Amino acid sequence: MLERELDKIHNFQKTKTYELSRRINDAEKAVKRLTDTDDMSVDALEDQFMLLEEEVATLVADVHDLALYTKLNITGFMKILKKHDKQTNRPLKPTFIQEYLEKRPFYKYNWDGLIVKLSRLYDLVRTRGHPAQGDASAGGNQSAFVRQTTKYWVHPDNLVHLKLAILKHLPVLVFNPDKEFEPKDAAISSVYFDNEDLELYLGRLEKTEGAEAIRLRWYGDMDQKTIFVERKTHREDWTGEKSVKARFPIKEHLVNAFLRGEHTMDAEFQELVAKGKKTQQEVDAMIQLANEVQYSILTKKLVPGASAADSR
Repeated sequence: MLERELDKIHNFQKTKTYELSRRINDAEKAVKRLTDTDDMSVDALEDQFMLLEEEVATLVADVHDLALYTKLNITGFMKILKKHDKQTNRPLKPTFIQEYLEKRPFYKYNWDGLIVKLSRLYDLVRTRGHPAQGDASAGGNQSAFVRQTTKYWVHPDNLVHLKLAILKHLPVLVFNPDKEFEPKDAAISSVYFDNEDLELYLGRLEKTEGAEAIRLRWYGDMDQKTIFVERKTHREDWTGEKSVKARFPIKEHLVNAFLRGEHTMDAEFQELVAKGKKTQQEVDAMIQLANEVQYSILTKKLVPGASAADSR
């Protein structure tokens, strides 16, 4: 009986996620048709976009309800198994999870794919088919950021609801918007540097003025060819300065040589001026940053000390 009910839930979720994906694609095609049309009045065009806004709101609600349906059902199954094992003294839960539940892992469904599609659609409709064109690689053209962050803890059960609420106001950042989104595309990998005395870690922990954090970071899967070398510098309020994160890109195959002091970034960065991608002033700042980071790595004997991987 449990297996039969499990099949019904698994198949229902599979059917509904396919249907939601199709409806999102249909809405995107409708936006494209509206932006390409020339034989419709401004008022009529606005009416069609208002209808699309209603459809997007319905889609958001349907994704939320399906995610909640999944959560409630897996919770129900676990409670049934727990009560069975307690009252019969015959443990069914481990076997059921391994033999049945793992073969129908509806509760492991990653909602990010649908959320990214919905975000893109919401942005298209909100901007009437003309979304703002920005840098999708987390500020890839910037080399310095004034840091001001606020972080919140969110219970895992509320993550889908929160993401759906945020996408109505802020599009999801996608590092490679030219390809179909995959969960691995949201990955962010970092390698932090320090020495045997944990000099950088302790400086950041104690919030010492000028304390640095140096790391390598890349976005997406492990086959990325461009790595960012980043330095975060802490500034105390009394200095009147803001904490800053500065970074520069480097090709993956040059990272080890750079860390050993055998390669400098001067030539690569100067090419950016020749190609018209950066001003000489911007390149001078990048060269200075690369030289300072390399000097710190060599003089402080910094080595990879910790790695972190997360998705965003």
